[in-house]
Amino acid sequence: MPYISIKTDYLMENIDVSDINKNICETLNVPRSRIKVSWEIFHQGHFYSHPMEDDPEPEKRYHRPVVEISVSKRNPRSFVEDLVAAAIKEVCHVLGTKEDKVLVLIHYLDEGNIYLNGSYV
Repeated sequence: MPYISIKTDYLMENIDVSDINKNICETLNVPRSRIKVSWEIFHQGHFYSHPMEDDPEPEKRYHRPVVEISVSKRNPRSFVEDLVAAAIKEVCHVLGTKEDKVLVLIHYLDEGNIYLNGSYV
C-alpha cells in the first residue's frame, strides 16, 4: 500500500486530497483504497532552504514542493515510476508549477517493515 506525503509551504485552501488520490489511482488503474495520500503545509518559518548564490529574485519565493513516497520493495520498478509520474502530475496541476520544481524522495520498505491489519507484511 503506497503512501504519498506531499509537503509544501504554499498557503492554499483549495487542496482536495481525495481528488488527488482519485486521479492518481485512475492513472494507475488501481483501487482508491490502495494508495494513501496526505498534504502538509509548512507554517511560515517552519521550512528553510537556502537560496542559490546566483538567485536573481530576492523577493519571497515558494520552496520546492517535497513529495515522499513510501512503497514496499515488492512493488515492481515500473509501478513505482508510474506512481512518481502520476504524483508529480497532480502536484504540478494543483500548484500550477513545472515538473522540474518538485523534489521526490522514494523510500523502499523491506518485507516485514510494514504493520498492516494486525500483522507485519
